[in-house]
Amino acid sequence: MGYEKSCCGGGFLPGIVGLEKHSVGILQAEIYAEKSKGVFVVGFGVSDGGEGSVDALAEGCGFKKRSAEVTGPTGARVLAEYAVKNFAAAIETAAASGLTLIPYSEHNALITTTYGTGELVM
Repeated sequence: MGYEKSCCGGGFLPGIVGLEKHSVGILQAEIYAEKSKGVFVVGFGVSDGGEGSVDALAEGCGFKKRSAEVTGPTGARVLAEYAVKNFAAAIETAAASGLTLIPYSEHNALITTTYGTGELVM
């Protein structure tokens, strides 16, 4: 079977099977890899795009963490981390626009902003 546990493996795969982290999905991918010539499964830590994404990429995939001062959800400036590697970058929406940056009394989509997330993209 072609199952390799690594992170952000080297080279390109002839096909990528996207899975959720459930054991049933992983088992199905392993069975698929066994039956399919030239396909193997690469396992590595991932995040859902919220808190922890930048850390997962930095710790497991060789990305370098950086930070930038951006507009927070209430308009105040916040320091948001992102990760870079070669010509790729990863940002966390939560780092610039997350609920944890807003006092509970100010949770109101009509008066908050995600502008800082756009600043990270730029």
